[in-house]
Amino acid sequence: GLDPNADLWEGLIASNGKDTVVLLRGRFSAMGLEPKLERAGAQRVITPHHIGGRRIAQVMLRPTVTDFMDLALQGKNLQMEEARVAENSTLAGTTLITSGIRPRFGLMIIAIDKPGTGMLFNPQPNQLIEAGDTLIAVGPPENFAAFQAAARGETAEPA
Repeated sequence: GLDPNADLWEGLIASNGKDTVVLLRGRFSAMGLEPKLERAGAQRVITPHHIGGRRIAQVMLRPTVTDFMDLALQGKNLQMEEARVAENSTLAGTTLITSGIRPRFGLMIIAIDKPGTGMLFNPQPNQLIEAGDTLIAVGPPENFAAFQAAARGETAEPA
């Protein structure tokens, strides 16, 4: 039979002509495989032991923050989502304040991932939104469809 401690791997490589997506899933018992996977091209290496350890530490150190994140990630009354800003989006070229995201969609932008620059947390009202930016928003789940349509360059407005 199979050794229950054996390293098990499966992979998926997909290409749409422009981008190649590589997904590696697995379970491993040997420590130190993370750097090898990263050298092999993995953008992210996630292990259950690492996640479990971080989760226990967060519950102990920041129980209220952990409860909030659980609520936001469950998506019942509060949700956290991302939306990439398209070239033809009405959001591109505006600032957070002039975009009207908060009054139009009832969402708060808590971070912006700017290509080549990285993640900008707690962006200021005068922060420029550019095509290619990924906006990280928090709010009621029902408010995201219109926001994501606007980010994609579609003309949907909230009901």
